[in-house]
Amino acid sequence: MSQLQEHLRQFEEVIDPDRYDAIEQAYRNLFAWQEMDPLPYIWSSMPPVADDDWPAPAYNDTVADRELMLLDQLRPCFLHHQVGDHFPLCIRANYGTVILPSILGAEWQLTENSMPWAHHLPSRDAIRAVVDRGVPDLRTGLGRHVSRHGELLP
Repeated sequence: MSQLQEHLRQFEEVIDPDRYDAIEQAYRNLFAWQEMDPLPYIWSSMPPVADDDWPAPAYNDTVADRELMLLDQLRPCFLHHQVGDHFPLCIRANYGTVILPSILGAEWQLTENSMPWAHHLPSRDAIRAVVDRGVPDLRTGLGRHVSRHGELLP
């Protein structure tokens, strides 16, 4: 069994859909200004839990490996579930704010284990060229990688 399959099995064993329905409802109530007791809360940093065997890869490693990025995105869900706070189940293709600039043609780079940085377009002419091209193909730049993440899930 692959590392991804093993951790997905582990995740599926502990996740309670009814609990997440209740968390969703708590947020709906909160944003509808309904009185609540208790208010939804989330640990502001990663909660200290005993069962911390979920992979915690370096960010740059996740950029090159879709399965590792998925595991990295599921890690906070798994850990927050263990402490019982109101962290919503959410994952994303974690390329940061440079996705759209890269689709528009901006260059980007990775640094030492931090989110990617986008380089600004060098001139007004470069910006005009982006506008003149019209609606961009969402499968260019990092958009290509983002769309491939959806193919990973059944």
